Amino acid sequence: MAAGAFFGIAIGTATFHMFNDATIRILVGCVAVSFTLHHWLKRGGPSAATEPNTLKGMAWSAAAGFTSFIAHAGGPPANAYLLPQRMDKTLFVGTSIMVFTAINYTKLIPYWWLGLLPVGNLTMSLILAPLAPLGVVIGVWLHKRVSPVWFYRLCYLFLFASGLKLLYDGVSSLII
Repeated sequence: MAAGAFFGIAIGTATFHMFNDATIRILVGCVAVSFTLHHWLKRGGPSAATEPNTLKGMAWSAAAGFTSFIAHAGGPPANAYLLPQRMDKTLFVGTSIMVFTAINYTKLIPYWWLGLLPVGNLTMSLILAPLAPLGVVIGVWLHKRVSPVWFYRLCYLFLFASGLKLLYDGVSSLII
């Protein structure tokens, strides 16, 4: 997934001036909402878990890298690839952490090169850094207590909610 994400970041770097982040938010919001609704409303009950697929993984992770670079909205495309695999929740979380760690650190280079890395952002990150261990402890505590069934239900719920939020933010910024 990281290789596809790096490709998406490169495309975002080369084309960032061509895209309006509101339009990207609307597009990603539509993908998140429609993907979740399809999962919830499909007929015939739950389908079998999908297998990892190199082509799909590269495509969805390139979309995640691109949308993360342009609009900080890489989660929905990554989840569209990962959630249907129904992997163990620990593997899912670990994969997501590794992919987005790679994406977020890689984005720093083109952001700096393009002059899009304000010092204020780095300062705020340093100020909030001491809270990171607390977040990890809370996350591990929750991870141990949430059943796999509820874990995936919550993932789809939060994906749907983030899709709605992206739609709201995108449409609001176009209207105002």
